[in-house]
Amino acid sequence: MIKKLVTWFTKPKDSNRAMIWRELYADVFQNCLKFCAYSVSGSQAMKAENMRAFFDFLNHLVMLGANKSSERLPDINYNYGYGRIKNLAVIVPGLCFFLSGVYNFSTPMAQVFYFKEAAELLTITPASFSLIFLSSFVEFWLFYKNLGNIKEFPASLSFKESLKGRLKLSYDIITQKIDIDPIQNAIAIENVLAVMGVCTPIATSALYYVTNLWWLDPLGQAINGVIQMYLGYLIIEDNSKILIDKSVNEEYMKKVREFISSRNGVLKVWKLKSKYLNSTEYSIAIDIAYDPKKISSSVVEELKSDIEQASKGRSEEEIKQLITKATEFVLVKTDEFNRGLKIEVKQQFPDVADIDIEQLKIRPISKDEYRSS
Repeated sequence: MIKKLVTWFTKPKDSNRAMIWRELYADVFQNCLKFCAYSVSGSQAMKAENMRAFFDFLNHLVMLGANKSSERLPDINYNYGYGRIKNLAVIVPGLCFFLSGVYNFSTPMAQVFYFKEAAELLTITPASFSLIFLSSFVEFWLFYKNLGNIKEFPASLSFKESLKGRLKLSYDIITQKIDIDPIQNAIAIENVLAVMGVCTPIATSALYYVTNLWWLDPLGQAINGVIQMYLGYLIIEDNSKILIDKSVNEEYMKKVREFISSRNGVLKVWKLKSKYLNSTEYSIAIDIAYDPKKISSSVVEELKSDIEQASKGRSEEEIKQLITKATEFVLVKTDEFNRGLKIEVKQQFPDVADIDIEQLKIRPISKDEYRSS
Protein backbone atom coordinates (compact mmCIF):
# COMPACT_ATOMS: atom_id res chain seq x y z
CA MET A 1 0.00 0.00 0.00
CA ILE A 2 2.78 2.43 0.99
CA LYS A 3 4.82 1.43 -2.07
CA LYS A 4 1.82 2.07 -4.36
CA LEU A 5 1.22 5.48 -2.75
CA VAL A 6 4.88 6.46 -3.17
CA THR A 7 4.82 5.33 -6.83
CA TRP A 8 1.66 7.33 -7.55
CA PHE A 9 3.06 10.33 -5.69
CA THR A 10 6.35 10.41 -7.60
CA LYS A 11 5.29 9.14 -11.06
CA PRO A 12 1.78 10.43 -11.73
CA LYS A 13 -0.51 9.78 -14.70
CA ASP A 14 -2.15 13.18 -14.38
CA SER A 15 0.65 15.71 -13.95
CA ASN A 16 -1.65 18.51 -12.83
CA ARG A 17 -3.40 16.45 -10.16
CA ALA A 18 -0.15 14.99 -8.85
CA MET A 19 1.55 18.39 -8.71
CA ILE A 20 -1.36 19.83 -6.71
CA TRP A 21 -1.49 16.90 -4.28
CA ARG A 22 2.28 17.02 -3.87
CA GLU A 23 1.96 20.71 -3.00
CA LEU A 24 -0.85 20.01 -0.50
CA TYR A 25 1.05 17.25 1.30
CA ALA A 26 4.18 19.40 1.41
CA ASP A 27 2.16 22.42 2.61
CA VAL A 28 1.09 20.61 5.77
CA PHE A 29 4.65 19.64 6.66
CA GLN A 30 6.52 22.80 5.67
CA ASN A 31 3.94 25.24 7.05
CA CYS A 32 4.40 23.68 10.48
CA LEU A 33 8.17 24.13 10.17
CA LYS A 34 7.81 27.72 8.95
CA PHE A 35 5.42 28.62 11.75
CA CYS A 36 7.86 27.18 14.30
CA ALA A 37 10.73 29.10 12.66
CA TYR A 38 8.76 32.35 12.88
CA SER A 39 7.63 31.71 16.47
CA VAL A 40 11.17 31.05 17.64
CA SER A 41 12.94 33.78 15.63
CA GLY A 42 10.32 36.55 15.42
CA SER A 43 11.69 37.33 11.95
CA GLN A 44 9.40 39.60 9.91
CA ALA A 45 10.92 38.21 6.71
CA MET A 46 9.86 34.77 7.94
CA LYS A 47 6.41 36.17 8.73
CA ALA A 48 6.09 37.28 5.09
CA GLU A 49 7.06 33.80 3.97
CA ASN A 50 4.46 32.29 6.33
CA MET A 51 1.75 34.44 4.75
CA ARG A 52 2.73 33.33 1.28
CA ALA A 53 2.82 29.69 2.34
CA PHE A 54 -0.65 29.92 3.95
CA PHE A 55 -2.13 31.46 0.78
CA ASP A 56 -0.39 28.73 -1.20
CA PHE A 57 -2.25 26.06 0.77
CA LEU A 58 -5.66 27.70 0.19
CA ASN A 59 -4.88 28.22 -3.48
CA HIS A 60 -3.92 24.60 -3.99
CA LEU A 61 -7.35 23.58 -2.69
CA VAL A 62 -8.96 25.89 -5.28
CA MET A 63 -6.73 24.49 -8.02
CA LEU A 64 -7.65 20.91 -7.12
CA GLY A 65 -11.35 21.62 -7.72
CA ALA A 66 -10.65 23.65 -10.86
CA ASN A 67 -8.51 20.91 -12.37
CA LYS A 68 -11.30 18.36 -11.83
CA SER A 69 -13.96 20.67 -13.30
CA SER A 70 -11.82 21.45 -16.34
CA GLU A 71 -11.95 17.78 -17.38
CA ARG A 72 -15.63 18.19 -18.29
CA LEU A 73 -16.38 18.53 -21.98
CA PRO A 74 -17.60 21.85 -23.38
CA ASP A 75 -21.29 22.22 -24.16
CA ILE A 76 -23.30 24.51 -26.43
CA ASN A 77 -23.54 27.14 -23.70
CA TYR A 78 -19.80 27.37 -23.10
CA ASN A 79 -18.01 27.74 -26.39
CA TYR A 80 -14.49 27.58 -25.05
CA GLY A 81 -14.95 24.58 -22.78
CA TYR A 82 -14.38 24.23 -19.08
CA GLY A 83 -10.62 24.56 -19.53
CA ARG A 84 -11.02 28.26 -18.77
CA ILE A 85 -11.98 27.37 -15.20
CA LYS A 86 -8.24 26.83 -14.75
CA ASN A 87 -7.51 30.38 -15.88
CA LEU A 88 -10.12 31.70 -13.44
CA ALA A 89 -8.83 29.57 -10.56
CA VAL A 90 -5.18 30.54 -10.89
CA ILE A 91 -6.10 34.23 -10.76
CA VAL A 92 -6.96 33.57 -7.07
CA PRO A 93 -3.33 32.76 -6.12
CA GLY A 94 -2.14 35.64 -8.25
CA LEU A 95 -4.41 38.07 -6.39
CA CYS A 96 -3.45 36.65 -2.99
CA PHE A 97 0.24 36.90 -3.78
CA PHE A 98 -0.15 40.48 -4.94
CA LEU A 99 -2.10 41.58 -1.83
CA SER A 100 0.31 39.71 0.44
CA GLY A 101 3.18 41.46 -1.35
CA VAL A 102 1.58 44.88 -0.82
CA TYR A 103 1.25 44.15 2.92
CA ASN A 104 4.78 42.83 3.29
CA PHE A 105 6.25 45.74 1.37
CA SER A 106 4.31 48.43 3.28
CA THR A 107 4.74 46.97 6.79
CA PRO A 108 8.51 47.69 7.00
CA MET A 109 7.70 51.35 6.28
CA ALA A 110 5.65 51.48 9.48
CA GLN A 111 8.46 49.73 11.36
CA VAL A 112 10.74 52.67 10.65
CA PHE A 113 8.72 54.56 13.28
CA TYR A 114 8.52 51.60 15.68
CA PHE A 115 11.96 50.07 15.18
CA LYS A 116 12.44 49.30 18.85
CA GLU A 117 9.44 47.00 18.98
CA ALA A 118 10.49 45.31 15.73
CA ALA A 119 14.04 44.83 16.96
CA GLU A 120 12.88 43.39 20.30
CA LEU A 121 10.81 40.72 18.51
CA LEU A 122 13.79 39.46 16.53
CA THR A 123 15.67 36.55 18.12
CA ILE A 124 18.21 34.99 15.78
CA THR A 125 20.11 32.19 17.47
CA PRO A 126 21.77 29.09 15.98
CA ALA A 127 18.60 27.13 16.85
CA SER A 128 16.16 29.59 15.26
CA PHE A 129 18.39 30.03 12.21
CA SER A 130 18.58 26.25 11.81
CA LEU A 131 14.76 26.09 11.80
CA ILE A 132 14.56 28.84 9.15
CA PHE A 133 17.15 27.00 7.06
CA LEU A 134 15.44 23.62 7.51
CA SER A 135 12.03 24.99 6.46
CA SER A 136 13.44 25.92 3.04
CA PHE A 137 14.35 22.40 1.90
CA VAL A 138 10.79 21.38 0.99
CA GLU A 139 10.46 24.36 -1.35
CA PHE A 140 13.63 23.38 -3.21
CA TRP A 141 12.34 19.81 -3.51
CA LEU A 142 8.96 20.99 -4.85
CA PHE A 143 10.70 23.25 -7.37
CA TYR A 144 12.80 20.33 -8.62
CA LYS A 145 9.98 17.75 -8.74
CA ASN A 146 7.24 19.94 -10.26
CA LEU A 147 9.40 21.27 -13.08
CA GLY A 148 10.29 17.65 -13.78
CA ASN A 149 6.56 16.98 -14.28
CA ILE A 150 6.15 19.91 -16.65
CA LYS A 151 9.05 18.77 -18.84
CA GLU A 152 10.62 15.33 -18.82
CA PHE A 153 14.38 15.43 -18.41
CA PRO A 154 16.52 12.41 -19.46
CA ALA A 155 17.45 10.16 -16.55
CA SER A 156 21.04 10.08 -17.84
CA LEU A 157 21.55 13.76 -16.94
CA SER A 158 23.62 14.57 -13.89
CA PHE A 159 22.00 16.47 -11.02
CA LYS A 160 23.84 19.64 -12.06
CA GLU A 161 22.66 19.40 -15.69
CA SER A 162 19.12 18.52 -14.61
CA LEU A 163 19.00 21.50 -12.23
CA LYS A 164 20.36 23.78 -14.95
CA GLY A 165 17.60 22.57 -17.30
CA ARG A 166 14.95 23.26 -14.67
CA LEU A 167 16.29 26.75 -14.03
CA LYS A 168 16.11 27.51 -17.75
CA LEU A 169 12.58 26.09 -17.92
CA SER A 170 11.44 28.23 -14.98
CA TYR A 171 12.93 31.32 -16.65
CA ASP A 172 11.09 30.53 -19.90
CA ILE A 173 7.81 30.10 -18.00
CA ILE A 174 8.12 33.39 -16.10
CA THR A 175 9.14 35.33 -19.22
CA GLN A 176 6.26 33.65 -21.15
CA LYS A 177 8.56 32.20 -23.79
CA ILE A 178 6.67 28.90 -23.69
CA ASP A 179 3.00 28.03 -23.26
CA ILE A 180 1.92 25.39 -20.75
CA ASP A 181 -1.24 24.43 -18.87
CA PRO A 182 -2.52 27.36 -16.71
CA ILE A 183 -2.34 25.33 -13.47
CA GLN A 184 1.17 24.10 -14.24
CA ASN A 185 2.16 27.65 -15.12
CA ALA A 186 0.81 29.00 -11.80
CA ILE A 187 2.47 26.24 -9.74
CA ALA A 188 5.81 26.76 -11.51
CA ILE A 189 5.66 30.50 -10.80
CA GLU A 190 4.69 29.76 -7.18
CA ASN A 191 7.69 27.45 -6.85
CA VAL A 192 10.07 30.12 -8.13
CA LEU A 193 8.49 32.64 -5.75
CA ALA A 194 8.73 30.15 -2.89
CA VAL A 195 12.44 29.49 -3.48
CA MET A 196 13.11 33.23 -3.55
CA GLY A 197 10.82 33.65 -0.53
CA VAL A 198 12.66 31.15 1.66
CA CYS A 199 16.08 32.41 0.56
CA THR A 200 15.26 35.95 1.73
CA PRO A 201 14.83 35.19 5.48
CA ILE A 202 17.84 32.86 5.35
CA ALA A 203 20.03 35.63 3.91
CA THR A 204 18.72 38.45 6.14
CA SER A 205 18.80 36.31 9.30
CA ALA A 206 22.39 35.25 8.60
CA LEU A 207 23.43 38.87 7.98
CA TYR A 208 21.62 40.05 11.11
CA TYR A 209 23.33 37.32 13.18
CA VAL A 210 26.72 38.54 11.94
CA THR A 211 26.16 42.33 11.93
CA ASN A 212 23.33 42.81 14.48
CA LEU A 213 21.74 45.44 12.20
CA TRP A 214 18.01 45.38 13.04
CA TRP A 215 16.84 46.90 9.72
CA LEU A 216 18.05 43.90 7.70
CA ASP A 217 15.03 41.86 8.81
CA PRO A 218 12.31 44.32 7.67
CA LEU A 219 14.37 44.83 4.50
CA GLY A 220 14.04 41.09 3.87
CA GLN A 221 10.29 41.37 4.42
CA ALA A 222 10.08 44.23 1.90
CA ILE A 223 12.11 42.29 -0.68
CA ASN A 224 9.82 39.30 -0.19
CA GLY A 225 6.86 41.64 -0.71
CA VAL A 226 8.23 42.96 -4.01
CA ILE A 227 8.79 39.41 -5.28
CA GLN A 228 5.24 38.45 -4.31
CA MET A 229 3.72 41.50 -6.02
CA TYR A 230 5.64 40.92 -9.24
CA LEU A 231 4.85 37.23 -9.56
CA GLY A 232 1.23 37.84 -8.55
CA TYR A 233 1.04 40.39 -11.33
CA LEU A 234 2.44 37.88 -13.84
CA ILE A 235 -0.25 35.31 -13.00
CA ILE A 236 -3.14 37.82 -13.04
CA GLU A 237 -2.05 39.61 -16.23
CA ASP A 238 -1.54 36.45 -18.31
CA ASN A 239 -4.79 34.70 -17.37
CA SER A 240 -6.95 37.84 -17.41
CA LYS A 241 -6.13 38.39 -21.08
CA ILE A 242 -7.45 34.93 -21.91
CA LEU A 243 -10.58 35.19 -19.74
CA ILE A 244 -11.77 38.54 -21.07
CA ASP A 245 -10.90 37.72 -24.71
CA LYS A 246 -8.53 40.67 -24.78
CA SER A 247 -7.43 41.65 -28.26
CA VAL A 248 -3.86 42.01 -29.39
CA ASN A 249 -2.62 45.60 -29.33
CA GLU A 250 -4.03 47.85 -32.04
CA GLU A 251 -0.69 48.74 -33.65
CA TYR A 252 0.22 45.08 -34.14
CA MET A 253 -3.19 44.23 -35.60
CA LYS A 254 -2.85 47.16 -38.01
CA LYS A 255 0.24 45.45 -39.43
CA VAL A 256 -1.70 42.18 -39.78
CA ARG A 257 -4.57 43.98 -41.57
CA GLU A 258 -2.17 45.77 -43.95
CA PHE A 259 -0.40 42.50 -44.73
CA ILE A 260 -3.67 40.70 -45.52
CA SER A 261 -4.95 43.62 -47.62
CA SER A 262 -1.79 43.52 -49.73
CA ARG A 263 -2.18 39.84 -50.63
CA ASN A 264 -2.91 38.87 -54.22
CA GLY A 265 -6.66 38.46 -54.79
CA VAL A 266 -7.80 40.32 -51.64
CA LEU A 267 -10.08 43.24 -52.46
CA LYS A 268 -11.04 44.45 -48.98
CA VAL A 269 -10.70 43.44 -45.32
CA TRP A 270 -13.99 44.40 -43.67
CA LYS A 271 -13.40 43.27 -40.09
CA LEU A 272 -10.44 41.86 -38.20
CA LYS A 273 -10.92 40.61 -34.64
CA SER A 274 -8.29 39.08 -32.40
CA LYS A 275 -8.12 37.48 -28.97
CA TYR A 276 -5.47 35.82 -26.83
CA LEU A 277 -5.50 32.03 -26.72
CA ASN A 278 -2.65 31.88 -24.20
CA SER A 279 0.41 33.88 -23.24
CA THR A 280 2.16 33.38 -26.59
CA GLU A 281 -0.55 32.81 -29.19
CA TYR A 282 -3.71 34.48 -30.41
CA SER A 283 -6.46 33.85 -32.95
CA ILE A 284 -7.87 36.17 -35.60
CA ALA A 285 -11.25 36.22 -37.33
CA ILE A 286 -11.42 37.99 -40.70
CA ASP A 287 -14.37 39.20 -42.76
CA ILE A 288 -12.83 39.47 -46.19
CA ALA A 289 -13.87 40.20 -49.77
CA TYR A 290 -11.88 38.63 -52.59
CA ASP A 291 -11.45 40.34 -55.94
CA PRO A 292 -14.10 38.72 -58.21
CA LYS A 293 -12.10 39.65 -61.32
CA LYS A 294 -9.07 37.81 -59.96
CA ILE A 295 -11.08 34.68 -59.19
CA SER A 296 -13.02 34.82 -62.47
CA SER A 297 -9.82 35.23 -64.51
CA SER A 298 -8.39 32.15 -62.78
CA VAL A 299 -11.55 30.17 -63.55
CA VAL A 300 -11.63 31.40 -67.18
CA GLU A 301 -8.00 30.33 -67.58
CA GLU A 302 -8.80 26.86 -66.24
CA LEU A 303 -11.88 26.49 -68.51
CA LYS A 304 -10.48 28.17 -71.60
CA SER A 305 -10.85 25.15 -73.89
CA ASP A 306 -14.36 24.35 -72.56
CA ILE A 307 -15.52 27.92 -73.22
CA GLU A 308 -14.18 27.81 -76.77
CA GLN A 309 -16.08 24.60 -77.44
CA ALA A 310 -19.30 25.96 -75.86
CA SER A 311 -19.17 29.01 -78.12
CA LYS A 312 -19.36 26.75 -81.19
CA GLY A 313 -23.02 25.94 -80.74
CA ARG A 314 -23.03 23.26 -78.05
CA SER A 315 -26.22 21.71 -76.70
CA GLU A 316 -28.06 23.00 -73.63
CA GLU A 317 -26.90 19.98 -71.63
CA GLU A 318 -23.26 20.68 -72.45
CA ILE A 319 -23.63 24.33 -71.39
CA LYS A 320 -25.21 23.20 -68.08
CA GLN A 321 -22.24 20.91 -67.53
CA LEU A 322 -19.90 23.82 -68.22
CA ILE A 323 -21.72 26.01 -65.64
CA THR A 324 -21.52 23.17 -63.11
CA LYS A 325 -17.82 22.76 -63.81
CA ALA A 326 -17.27 26.53 -63.52
CA THR A 327 -19.07 26.60 -60.16
CA GLU A 328 -16.86 23.79 -58.86
CA PHE A 329 -13.76 25.67 -60.00
CA VAL A 330 -14.95 28.86 -58.25
CA LEU A 331 -15.28 26.92 -54.98
CA VAL A 332 -11.89 25.28 -55.49
CA LYS A 333 -10.20 28.59 -56.30
CA THR A 334 -11.79 30.31 -53.29
CA ASP A 335 -10.57 27.49 -51.06
CA GLU A 336 -7.09 27.83 -52.56
CA PHE A 337 -7.13 31.57 -51.85
CA ASN A 338 -8.19 30.88 -48.23
CA ARG A 339 -5.51 28.26 -47.63
CA GLY A 340 -2.84 30.36 -49.32
CA LEU A 341 -3.78 33.41 -47.24
CA LYS A 342 -3.63 31.40 -43.98
CA ILE A 343 -0.18 30.06 -44.86
CA GLU A 344 1.14 33.53 -45.74
CA VAL A 345 -0.25 35.10 -42.54
CA LYS A 346 1.23 32.35 -40.33
CA GLN A 347 4.61 32.67 -42.05
CA GLN A 348 4.64 36.42 -41.50
CA PHE A 349 3.07 36.31 -38.00
CA PRO A 350 4.04 33.03 -36.22
CA ASP A 351 2.06 34.04 -33.10
CA VAL A 352 -1.22 33.58 -34.99
CA ALA A 353 -2.34 30.08 -33.97
CA ASP A 354 -5.83 30.12 -35.47
CA ILE A 355 -7.33 31.97 -38.46
CA ASP A 356 -11.03 32.05 -39.24
CA ILE A 357 -11.84 33.53 -42.67
CA GLU A 358 -15.39 34.59 -43.47
CA GLN A 359 -15.83 35.43 -47.14
CA LEU A 360 -18.11 38.38 -47.90
CA LYS A 361 -19.35 39.96 -51.13
CA ILE A 362 -18.70 43.63 -51.81
CA ARG A 363 -22.44 44.18 -51.52
CA PRO A 364 -25.56 41.99 -51.82
CA ILE A 365 -26.64 41.30 -55.42
CA SER A 366 -30.39 41.04 -56.12
CA LYS A 367 -31.91 38.56 -58.56
CA ASP A 368 -33.04 41.42 -60.83
CA GLU A 369 -29.48 42.78 -61.04
CA TYR A 370 -28.19 39.32 -61.84
CA ARG A 371 -30.76 38.79 -64.61
CA SER A 372 -30.05 42.18 -66.16
CA SER A 373 -26.30 41.69 -66.13
